[in-house]
Amino acid sequence: MPRDDSVLEARNEAVEEWLASARTEEMNVKVRDFIIQLRCKDGLPKKMHPVIKGGYNLVYRLEFEDGTSVIIRVPIRGETDNSPT
Repeated sequence: MPRDDSVLEARNEAVEEWLASARTEEMNVKVRDFIIQLRCKDGLPKKMHPVIKGGYNLVYRLEFEDGTSVIIRVPIRGETDNSPT
């Protein structure tokens, strides 16, 4: 396998491993708790939506009882630069 292919394959494997860890229920709970801790307004959380994978970010969305939502975009490790992870 040419060197470039092996580097790309290693990078892709690292990205997939990171994505799997970022999509766990444990991570959803941590993100939800982080949003609740930092939110300035009063309000009860209603629903933590499924994580969405975009081209370069993961999007976590927490919806509140009052109809508002908070999202956190997290850059996907390895997708935002050219260096192998």
